[in-house]
Amino acid sequence: MKDFYVNLEPREVVSKINKLGGEIVDEYTAGFGENAVRVTVYEQYYFRINGHVALTSIVDRVFGKTHVRLISAGGGGGILNFDLGATNSMEESVMNEFRENMIN
Repeated sequence: MKDFYVNLEPREVVSKINKLGGEIVDEYTAGFGENAVRVTVYEQYYFRINGHVALTSIVDRVFGKTHVRLISAGGGGGILNFDLGATNSMEESVMNEFRENMIN
């Protein structure tokens, strides 16, 4: 899981993740305008694990700044459920797109 704040509007964050996060499986918005909470679930195939990884993004601006939470899951396979770093890789690749926009 990755948790961070950015100096972008929530709709900008969601738009950017939509271009990076893989295929959209589901989207949900609760509330109105820029204070809404936006939840999106993505799925992406990773060749190295011969399977899919899911990424859930939760974007909100409830406390006056844009908060982003990324949660990935589902990459494990085999008896020991190793994902060969695929879930972390998916989170990191999305998070890296926001490095210059991150704030405390």
